[in-house]
Amino acid sequence: MHSLAVSLTLTTSLACAAAAPLLAQRASCGPALSPEELPAVSAVLDSSSALTEIQAAKVLRDSMQFTLVLLPGDSIPLIAPLDSSDAMAAAVLARSVWPKRAGELWGLRVHVTAGATPAVTVSRATYCPPELTPASGPPVRMLPELREERVTSSTANLPRVTGPRPVPTIFEIEVSALGQVSKVRLVRSSGHPTFDSTAAQELERQTYAPALLDGIPVPAVYRTDRKSPRP
Repeated sequence: MHSLAVSLTLTTSLACAAAAPLLAQRASCGPALSPEELPAVSAVLDSSSALTEIQAAKVLRDSMQFTLVLLPGDSIPLIAPLDSSDAMAAAVLARSVWPKRAGELWGLRVHVTAGATPAVTVSRATYCPPELTPASGPPVRMLPELREERVTSSTANLPRVTGPRPVPTIFEIEVSALGQVSKVRLVRSSGHPTFDSTAAQELERQTYAPALLDGIPVPAVYRTDRKSPRP
């Protein structure tokens, strides 16, 4: 007779970064997917008023870029300049931004151009999901290991499975803008509660390089079954 026993060797599918990466060095960075569709400029801010005020302040340059961020739970988007010399223009744009319905993390890149006809346009910001720091240890998998135990029998040599067969555990991890784990939620169980509990405790001790939106640290929710989560 055979029986299968579960060895509760903790594993996690999260990859560990070799070093705290810069924005351009994170392989997981890509276009932010929230909002799903790029809105019209008029739905984001009062561009006419903003351009008039920027011109009056004599801070309009040939090409200026800003990041518009709506943090989870907030209704007033924040504007940050991608070039520190545009801080005054960012303050003007901030006064021109329309309030939004409070929701999840949301971000856009705002472009202001001078020339004969000054204009404001929007495009997708660059989002980098949270990444484990080296202090969190090497990457492992999120699946209990099965170990077969053979028992001598004079009858048919057939295996028998006892208990639920494990499946990869899935967690949702809330990571703050400081890279600290604020909450771990079990999304799908492996079928073995002891393993799930041990995995959750290990994940709570992890530390991260925080998520970045155009280089700005932001809070994020990371699912262990997604290679490159997007906001």
